[in-house]
This record gives sequence, C-alpha cells and structure tokens, in this order.
Amino acid sequence: MSGSNNKTANAVNANPTTENNTLPAEWDQVAYFFEVMGEHGPADDLWQLLKLALIADDEENNSQMRANMIFVYEHTIAFFKNVYALLQQQQKK
Repeated sequence: MSGSNNKTANAVNANPTTENNTLPAEWDQVAYFFEVMGEHGPADDLWQLLKLALIADDEENNSQMRANMIFVYEHTIAFFKNVYALLQQQQKK
C-alpha cells in the first residue's frame, strides 16, 4: 500500500496522543488515526485496495459488484474527509 503502511506497522501498540489533551477520548482516537495515517493516507490506502480489487481476476466480480466497490470507495473517502474536518474544528475549540 502507500507509505503510511510503515507508520501503521510501527504505531500498532503506541498510545494515542494529541497536542490538545482536552479532547474527549473518541476525538483523541480520531486524532491519533490521522496522526499516523496523515490527512490523505486513508484515501491513498483505499485507492490501492480498490485498484487491486478491480483488477483481480475473479469471475464473481461482475459489473454490479465493481460498481458497489467504487460506490463504497467514494463514500468512504467523503466520510474520512468529513471526519478530518470535524477533528480540525474540535481541535480549534
């Protein structure tokens, strides 16, 4: 996958930390995720997964299944962008 793979391998057992320790635990986990992955890391990794899934020589992956994979990819990317934006808003408070 992308360069974030090395970061995630090293950070599996690390404790989440943020610059602003006043965030609730849930936001602390989100902040840690983006600290490890970077703002665009999830999109890069998901793109690699989608490419591999679409080029896989699998007779069961018909056009509907491929369309579903693209749909999930697009909406997951939008979700990560929104979560990152919400995190930025939380950290400014």
